[in-house]
Amino acid sequence: MSEPLGILLPENVRVFFQPAHVFKRAVASLIDVILILIILAVIWMVLWVLKESFLNNPAIRSFLASAELILCAAVAWGYNVYYELNDGGQTPGKKYLRIRVICTDGSELSVGDSGIRNILRIADFVPFCYLLGGIVCLITPHGQRLGDLVAGTAVITEPEA
Repeated sequence: MSEPLGILLPENVRVFFQPAHVFKRAVASLIDVILILIILAVIWMVLWVLKESFLNNPAIRSFLASAELILCAAVAWGYNVYYELNDGGQTPGKKYLRIRVICTDGSELSVGDSGIRNILRIADFVPFCYLLGGIVCLITPHGQRLGDLVAGTAVITEPEA
């Protein structure tokens, strides 16, 4: 079990949070991956219809193929960043499991914080299926993966209301 995470607020008060268990994080991530795949499927279907409409125009088909790659990369990376910044540190998967991302210094989550932690998902995925990220979560005191350590963030369990 991870140690409680203590954050010193500007008012010189220390608040403690319980880090989210690696299993809760994995289930939240699975929910988010399913939602991302649904979004990507819609994008692929729309672009497929467009590419079929321009079967005789290689320039437009090439442009649409490039747009497809860019959109897919933007959705795969931007989904987490968008929700973490606009929904109080929670993606839909995190919200369902009542966990959230916070900064370990007590500051508000920034685009840089969320961007860094999410771009480093690639490293956490090594060698497959977040094996490295899961191991790092289990051995760090506050259950942080590589992206969290670099970005200065942690995923915590929401306190009971």
